[in-house]
Amino acid sequence: MKRTIKDYNLDNIKNSEFLQILLTYTSRAQQISETQQRFHTEDNKKIIDVHFDLEGKISGISDNLSQEDFDELKKKIQSILIDGQVEKIGQSICFSHEKITGSYC
Repeated sequence: MKRTIKDYNLDNIKNSEFLQILLTYTSRAQQISETQQRFHTEDNKKIIDVHFDLEGKISGISDNLSQEDFDELKKKIQSILIDGQVEKIGQSICFSHEKITGSYC
């Protein structure tokens, strides 16, 4: 089934985080082409094809998941990557041989 990026809640998460969730969900991944990666279970009962544009951004997703499996995966994405997010401020102390006047990331 062809699903949109919004179906998977990809608006607020990084591609790498999403792909890691797919790998833990299916346990196997295969590079099909330069613009397509397949995630699948060992028995190939669950297949998720992720399509990328030439810049490496996810452009589409197709799968053979039942609605029940899709809902389970969507809940996993929601609970791991979206729910409970809070803004945090961090600080790093770095050393340099060159003089640095200031930096903000």
